[in-house]
Amino acid sequence: MPAFLCLVIVGGGVYLWFARQTMQAEIAAVNLENIDLTTAIGKLTAERDKLAKDMKTFRENSGDWAGELEKEFAELKLNEVPKLNRLLDKRDADISELERQFADLKSQSAKAADDYAGTIAKISGELESSKQTVQSLEKRVRDIDAERRNLSGDLAAAQNLAAKTAEERDRAQKAVVLQSQEAETAIAALKAEIGKSRDSAISTLEAALADERRKVAALEARLAAANRATETPASTETGANTTVVPESQPVTTSRDPASQVKVVDEPPVLKARLEASVETALRLTPGLGNLDAEKTAGLKEKLVSGTCVTEALESVFERVPVIVMRNLMRDLKSDC
Repeated sequence: MPAFLCLVIVGGGVYLWFARQTMQAEIAAVNLENIDLTTAIGKLTAERDKLAKDMKTFRENSGDWAGELEKEFAELKLNEVPKLNRLLDKRDADISELERQFADLKSQSAKAADDYAGTIAKISGELESSKQTVQSLEKRVRDIDAERRNLSGDLAAAQNLAAKTAEERDRAQKAVVLQSQEAETAIAALKAEIGKSRDSAISTLEAALADERRKVAALEARLAAANRATETPASTETGANTTVVPESQPVTTSRDPASQVKVVDEPPVLKARLEASVETALRLTPGLGNLDAEKTAGLKEKLVSGTCVTEALESVFERVPVIVMRNLMRDLKSDC
């Protein structure tokens, strides 16, 4: 913009200078022509005066030449003076034309000067607007630079935070792996404990069953002795065909079916649980929300009936959640 303004100023100055030089050259030419005409008129006037003086002298000195001189003067006045007048009229017309052209040039120069002044004012306004725009852009650049510095600081802080987050994530992953390993170890220990509890319960039941069998054997022996005591008088009366059964062998007769005792392994008796306790345990235990209503009802029914917690969970889960199993065993005070 400043370069364009300089070009406009230089162009306007050059145009005005050339216009002025052209006008000065034309005025100088008119002045020279005017001087030449004035000189010619002066010469003609001097010649006329000289001729008039000579004519007077001739009139005074010679009467014969008077008629000739008057005749020559009349011819000069008739022929040369009109020429001079026409030259003067032409000079006046040229001067008038030059004055008109000068007025036109002056008007054009004034108009050009006004246009030039308007152009200068417009360019000055544009220059001022450009300066304000440049100042605004410079301020914007400073603001952007400050914002860039702030963003650089934020980026550095974000990078530090990302590094810390990555470290925390690594620590969390390690902690998760460690907790998973601990959970697997706890599951294995719990399964081993459950297995031991089952083995202990089975051993206890087998011992109790053996004790019951011994009791049944003792009762059978007592029953056999009683049978022998009741049959001995009859055998002495009949005298024969009576078989004595040793005390160590149980006695069975077709007449006394109750005396025929058969021992079988019976399943353990389930101990029913309170329905309210089961509902409370199911409601407070996390991890059961994904079960549908049917599975939840089935699990509740099994637990109320006294079914082992592990067995009941295996009926509704493909893979029993350890935490759910632990919480239910704790809340329902179950050993399995």
